[in-house]
Amino acid sequence: MALLPTLLVISVLFLSIDWFLHNRQLKGGELIVQQEQIGNPKLLRRKLMQLAIAITSFIVLLLAVNACIPQSFLFSVTVLIIPFTFLWAMVTKRPRRFKKLAFLYLKGNTTQLHSLFFLFLAAGFFVEVFPYTVWFEYMNAFFAFTYQEGSLFLFYLLVGLCIFGFALVGFHPLISIAILSPFLQEQVAAYPYGISLLLIGVGLGTVMIGPFNVTPTILAMQLNANPYSIIRKNFAFAFSYLLFIVVIAYSCSLMIA
Repeated sequence: MALLPTLLVISVLFLSIDWFLHNRQLKGGELIVQQEQIGNPKLLRRKLMQLAIAITSFIVLLLAVNACIPQSFLFSVTVLIIPFTFLWAMVTKRPRRFKKLAFLYLKGNTTQLHSLFFLFLAAGFFVEVFPYTVWFEYMNAFFAFTYQEGSLFLFYLLVGLCIFGFALVGFHPLISIAILSPFLQEQVAAYPYGISLLLIGVGLGTVMIGPFNVTPTILAMQLNANPYSIIRKNFAFAFSYLLFIVVIAYSCSLMIA
């Protein structure tokens, strides 16, 4: 919760900057949008309210369970997601519809999940095995040298560039953070707020430039464009966001230390 005000201010700031830049760029142009009639506005508002309540309830339950068990956060998500959805279907009085749709979805998509299974299995295997490789020793020495001989700002910049670079080759930010976490034990103890802000902020910024992220893919589908063209257009803005996060994390570390 201590990070929320800082991240919220940064998000509003960059949203305003992005809006201002595109407003100037597209000023005077005509935007043709096809208007769609909403059948029942009251029903739509009720569905949106149900969705907000469901997400909030799941997050609260997830945090409560995660605080009570020694397992990881992802383990708690995996264990709770199916029981919670079934319970929510009962609350909304749709258990039969839920079971029917869940069975049809499972039947129709099970044969297509083998690629995702091996993808996540390989990612977990890579994260677990990487500390035993010679590359781990090289990276550990480089991070330690940068932290001890260089400045804290250069160390933060190095961490941010690693996450940013890993995202460009398809690594999810959670995997990148898991890879880098062994190198950050001393820094987390010394600057917990700054390191947390750095990892979360830079990880969020990779949403705009990751080739396998949902955001560029959906936007490319809507615009009938190549996802890599979307990533190229987002690159400068995402890199600016990275530098801003590094500066803010560094400044917070100096003020709190």
